[in-house]
Amino acid sequence: MDVVRTGQPFPDAVTRAIFLAGPAPSDARSPSWRSEALRLLAERGYDGTVFVPEPGDDMAPSPDGDPRAWEQEGLRRADCILFWVPRRLDTASTLITHVDLGAWLHSGKVVLGAPDDPKLHYLRQLTDGAQVIPAPTLAAAVDGALARVGAGAARRQGECQVPADIFRTPAFQAWYGAQQAAGNTLTGATVKWVFRVGARQQILYYALLVDIVVAAEKRHKKNEVVLARPDVGAVVLHHRGARPRDTRVALIREFRSPAATADGYVRECPGGSSFEVTDDMRRVALDEVREEVGLQLDASRVRVVGTRQLAATTSSHRAHVVSAELTAPELDVLCAAAEAVHGADADERTTVEIWTLDDLLQKPAVDWSTLGMIMAALAAGD
Repeated sequence: MDVVRTGQPFPDAVTRAIFLAGPAPSDARSPSWRSEALRLLAERGYDGTVFVPEPGDDMAPSPDGDPRAWEQEGLRRADCILFWVPRRLDTASTLITHVDLGAWLHSGKVVLGAPDDPKLHYLRQLTDGAQVIPAPTLAAAVDGALARVGAGAARRQGECQVPADIFRTPAFQAWYGAQQAAGNTLTGATVKWVFRVGARQQILYYALLVDIVVAAEKRHKKNEVVLARPDVGAVVLHHRGARPRDTRVALIREFRSPAATADGYVRECPGGSSFEVTDDMRRVALDEVREEVGLQLDASRVRVVGTRQLAATTSSHRAHVVSAELTAPELDVLCAAAEAVHGADADERTTVEIWTLDDLLQKPAVDWSTLGMIMAALAAGD
């Protein structure tokens, strides 16, 4: 176990990192709960890094250093922030603890340990609905922290500022691999936001503020946000007409909150994403066709169009686009069932609409990314 204390340099290589956040002893004679936390971590065989915002027994606080700045950097670098809040609430360091808890509450990194005391019930209310692991004892908080960091991820240099659970995602690895292939270097990162879903709290979206050395320009580019989510697979379902503009395209209509269309709905190609690591996005796309359109397609009918980003100035995720030509009977079935509601679960409600290419070009029914997918698919078939 590598213990890094206040004022000491942060390591340039980590696999797992836990920050022990909470009130410091009120005086030099009072024991620190962090000593017990370190003992519990060692007892459980933890071999990662621990950031401890207190000097060691043989260390004097550095007169030149800024302990608070060190703490803020440690909080950023941690894969998990273990907060332990005791019953006693009359110290200045407890106030700082509460400020830090508020700042990191929705980071997806927090384990909150606090005794089951009526005076601390407001903390439970504060964290209700947040991505926080609650714990009534310090031992339970340590166990929660170990569960949060899991196996970790080996990182070096600027990578150390990317939490392990984000670093491991296919979305991050695809983006980071592209940057490395271009010769660029990640020198720093700050997580601004994480959105998790499901019982396993899997990462669906994250926003990462990054610092990158751009090799081709020999400059350091700072303060740009990478918004990421899993890649999507999309299918352009079409039936060619006598003229290219008469080609009919099957789209799904679904309410999406970000929509800025006249009716508040989006119209897009059937598609979706998966948390499973797979190289066959055709299967993912065809599964979505079955769920969102109600049409079972054989993989042999699918043609690969290509893979591109959708909004490269903001989001790093990509669309893997394929196409399938509908038969006349299939098109008739979809037209006849235009009011049928589809969806994989209660949160998904889609209906099918048939549009001509001419109407899609003339009316702002679809966004530029969807229109680009359709045009690329139709061009690939010529």
